[in-house]
Amino acid sequence: MSAGTTRRSMRVAVVAPCPFPSARGSQVLIRELAESLARRGHEVHVVTYAVGEHLVPLRGIIVHRAGARFVARVSWLPWLVKKALSDLALAWALWRLAKAMRFDVIHAHNYEGPVVAWLARWVTGCPVVYHAHNVLADELPTYFKRAPARWVVRQLGKLLDRAVPRLADRVVALTVAQSRALQSAGLDASRVAVLPPPMPAPSELGGRAEPPLDWSGRRVTIAYSGNFDAYQELEVLLRGFCIFRQWHPEALLLLVTHEQDWRQRASWLLLSLVQQNAAQVVVCRSFAETRPWLIGADVLVCPRSSWSGYPIKLLNYFALAKPVVLASGAAEGIGWTYADTVFASGQEASLANVLLGLARDPKRRSAAMQAARMFAARLVDKHTVAAELEKLLQSSVVERHLQREALKNRRAYLGVDTHVATSYKPADDAREDEARA
Repeated sequence: MSAGTTRRSMRVAVVAPCPFPSARGSQVLIRELAESLARRGHEVHVVTYAVGEHLVPLRGIIVHRAGARFVARVSWLPWLVKKALSDLALAWALWRLAKAMRFDVIHAHNYEGPVVAWLARWVTGCPVVYHAHNVLADELPTYFKRAPARWVVRQLGKLLDRAVPRLADRVVALTVAQSRALQSAGLDASRVAVLPPPMPAPSELGGRAEPPLDWSGRRVTIAYSGNFDAYQELEVLLRGFCIFRQWHPEALLLLVTHEQDWRQRASWLLLSLVQQNAAQVVVCRSFAETRPWLIGADVLVCPRSSWSGYPIKLLNYFALAKPVVLASGAAEGIGWTYADTVFASGQEASLANVLLGLARDPKRRSAAMQAARMFAARLVDKHTVAAELEKLLQSSVVERHLQREALKNRRAYLGVDTHVATSYKPADDAREDEARA
């Protein structure tokens, strides 16, 4: 594309089928990408659910909320019913906005996003770019414990992985592993681009504090930040920490979350650890509040085994240059290769062994910190990610325009052909024979 085309201002509809804004990783990514596009001069409209956690200010973007606020207030409705009603309201809101505002492109997130956007695309012809946050065949089973249920939802996930991304004109994958999985599910490689989430700016981190390499005679802090949803696999962290405490009874498990009602979702094991003063749960409204707690920790842990997404917490972990311990699934997904801080997914004994290895060997801790620094240096910043996303969105707009022009020309060509064929009437037999020849 020419320079003029690259810098053309667009009217972008961002479809966020979730409470927005929120301190959860996916919503943080959606907000940062939308605000980055707005800073580059585009008119950005976020179409989202009726509810959100207004923990941080929104800058430069316009938020449109689907009118289903009553759904969130009705406690007796099953979660799945609430979700379906919210998505229907979101589809209706997007359809009305797309007709009225004539968006240049729709940037759809999560699996519901391209489904909701497909209706607006069908009505208005607006191109859709799907930003994939996961692969359902990988993530759905993490919400279930029984093997038959896990098998069923995995098959459902495979079906959706094959069908949903094809509804979009282009697909953005967060990792190479995710891109390969979508291509294995049948998506054309030419329609997929890999764009990792952006690294936090140094100004957002507020400096680093390297943990002491000597752990003797002091209380070691093992920290986690994020929500308490099932896919985070916090039970693996809790059980692994309990094993680790057999050798380091003074250790502290620190959980930093934005969930005010964490006690209602906490397991009996977590509540027991809190009661014993072996664990502490801190509620923070933003990363600015979370950062000092992570800076004060000795080791940062991501117990999530899913390989198909990109845990946003890891960006903050690596940026702080701490020893980062993560499950093998997540390590494989993001391309983390330092094996000394990787434990077998779902295995608490393996997690405890990794923590013990770090506790016993200062050189290993130092090497882990260096590995985090090197990995962080490979990641891209917000400006670079926004520029690449802008190119993807604008190329989708250009491609759709060319498709429309080609279709228009083809119809015009066929229309002329049809007109000539039906109106041609030879004056006599000779002309008819000549025409047949």
